[in-house]
Amino acid sequence: MRLAYERKHLIISAMAGVILAGIIIAGTVLLPYMIMPAGFGTNIEITSIPEIPPEITTPPPITEPSKMGTLVLMLTDAPSHTLEKLYINVTEVRLHMEGNRTGEGPILGDTLTSPKIYNVTALQGINEILGILSVPNGNYTAIWLHIVEANATFAENPKENVTLTIVAQGWLKIPVHFEVDQGVTVVVLDFDMAQTHVSQGMVLTPVIKLKQALGP
Repeated sequence: MRLAYERKHLIISAMAGVILAGIIIAGTVLLPYMIMPAGFGTNIEITSIPEIPPEITTPPPITEPSKMGTLVLMLTDAPSHTLEKLYINVTEVRLHMEGNRTGEGPILGDTLTSPKIYNVTALQGINEILGILSVPNGNYTAIWLHIVEANATFAENPKENVTLTIVAQGWLKIPVHFEVDQGVTVVVLDFDMAQTHVSQGMVLTPVIKLKQALGP
């Protein structure tokens, strides 16, 4: 009888030990997440391959004329430390509208009616028009520019003109946040030459940021 009792006691003790060990392991794994302060990790920068916008497979939403606005897209520049001159050819603009609760919205594409080559290094303190677009009213969260050609001369050899390859097949995504309403909205993009990088393989990684957005 005593032997049966001791065996039962040992079994119960072993089971309790297994349960306790499981609790300790689970606590060790989950505890850092359970006590993680709100907002933790929001400042961690994640780098990825430059993004190429998805193809536009559906027409833009049909909008009443009274719910359309005019977007004037302009480009300016900050001085460069290494490039003497930089010329780019922008042919297309794509705008990403803010959508439903998932954040997904339509992408509007516009081939510029008069694409031209811009001397970016000559735009210091000057705003040059990229395009004047008629777009639906709403909030916009991204602009894609398609740069199909880039040429540069470097400060150490200003007489040699070099053709550059552009990352992401020439597509540059610019995170923005502005609203288009009835009337004219002016958006100025800053081509930051101080941050723009050209690799030894002559690959151009442009850095363009939203400088200013002025609504009606």
